[in-house]
Amino acid sequence: MAEAAHKPEFQKRLDAVRGLSPDHFSTWKHYEDRASQLGAELWSIGSWLAALIGATLSLPFVAKFIEPIAVYPYVKIANRPGTAVVAAFGLCLCAYSYVAMSDVREHIQSNWRKAGYVLEGTWQMEWGGRKSHGWIVLLATGGLAFTAFSALLIAAIV
Repeated sequence: MAEAAHKPEFQKRLDAVRGLSPDHFSTWKHYEDRASQLGAELWSIGSWLAALIGATLSLPFVAKFIEPIAVYPYVKIANRPGTAVVAAFGLCLCAYSYVAMSDVREHIQSNWRKAGYVLEGTWQMEWGGRKSHGWIVLLATGGLAFTAFSALLIAAIV
């Protein structure tokens, strides 16, 4: 009994998987595989949306709506309405990206919960550790882009 308490979490899960009947193993594997597939899709969708957000963020500079100058603040907004439109579009794109990726994340979490229920008989599944790494990276990237678009919008309005 004391030995079971000192087992690492992954070893406890492997022992639980080994004890499943073939039908339960098949069900557990289905939900685990589906969660892995959705995780890959989350990263793919997030990467594409991050690229689109980055391109949108660079648009005011490429279109010369914002130009560099030699004195502080080192940039001059040459086209305020154009910069405001791009910034507003970028904010909407960030919000849409968050909603889209949150939906995929909820499906991943649902599949992990189902797999955990088949394996351990519990409905609780924490979204943490290695499971949350990709989500945190995408969330931080989106948050930084949202901040940049907000700053552009404020600079265009003020």
